[in-house]
Parts: sequence; structure tokens; C-alpha cells
Amino acid sequence: MDSSEPEAVRPRISAVESHPTLPQDFTTTNYVGEIKVDAAGRFVYVSNRGHNSIAVFAIDQTTGHLTPVGIQEIGGKCPRHFGLSPCGRFAVVGVQDSNVVRVFKICPNNGTLEAVHGSEYPFGSPCFVMVSNSLHSMLSVGSILAEQNDIPVPALCSCCRGVCALHISCL
Repeated sequence: MDSSEPEAVRPRISAVESHPTLPQDFTTTNYVGEIKVDAAGRFVYVSNRGHNSIAVFAIDQTTGHLTPVGIQEIGGKCPRHFGLSPCGRFAVVGVQDSNVVRVFKICPNNGTLEAVHGSEYPFGSPCFVMVSNSLHSMLSVGSILAEQNDIPVPALCSCCRGVCALHISCL
């Protein structure tokens, strides 16, 4: 491309639609953190650092357009990063400024999140969360978690060809 032709080197991206990830009455500073699409391509999840929530959107399977479903407060400050289980049944949220990792059950009908009772794990400033169905990852991460925090790796579900592995990194 010839840089003397500015139109030739600029990306041509245009917005198709835009949706707020916050309630209308929220006026404090907020930053979107993580954006993820579930494995089935039915829902989009967006973390809000400031409102301390995750916004949920349904994806129209014909048009690809989004419909707001709801906004789930995560019970802590700064949902830095989150992971979705490969089976689509759980979201694992690293709540950075609250020093915890929380597990939420995902409703298969509408994608909404519900906190799983007893699934709050202390972890110093979690900034990256990945859920996979790799036994190798589970073993290596399990030993790291046990050494650093003396907490078990939660077995999230049995539908992911075994046990989900949880990988968490901190700052």
C-alpha cells in the first residue's frame, strides 16, 4: 500500500450496533475489561470494572445482532478477567481488587449468571482466568494454587470430558 493515499492504509471498520453494558443511572467511571462469547456462540459476556458487574447479551443466531439480557453484579471490586467453562455451564471471575475468584453458574436458557454457593476462593489480585478441560493444565495449576494459597482447584463440572482445569495468574 502506498502511504501517500491515507484512505488506502486506514482500516475500514464501521459499527453495526452499540449497546450499553451499564444501567442508565450509573454515572461513575467504568472500564470494560473482558469480552467473551460462549462456546456455543449464543451469549456475549462483558466485564465492567467500575460498576463491578458482567453484562450479558444474547446473540441472534440468524442476524448476529445482540439483545441485552441483564447485568450481574459480581460481589467484589474490579472483575479483571473471567473464563467460561468449555461446556458453557460456568463462569469463573477473577475479582482483582477484592483478591478473590468467584464461580457463577450460567443459565443455559438465557445466559444469566448465578453465584455458586461456597465457591469464593481467596487469591491475591487475580488478573487472568482460564478454564480448560486439559488434565495437564489442571495438575500444574493445582500444585501452584496449593503452594500459593492452600486452596483446592474446584471441579467445576463433569460434562467437559472429565474435570475442568482452572488457571489463574496474579500481578
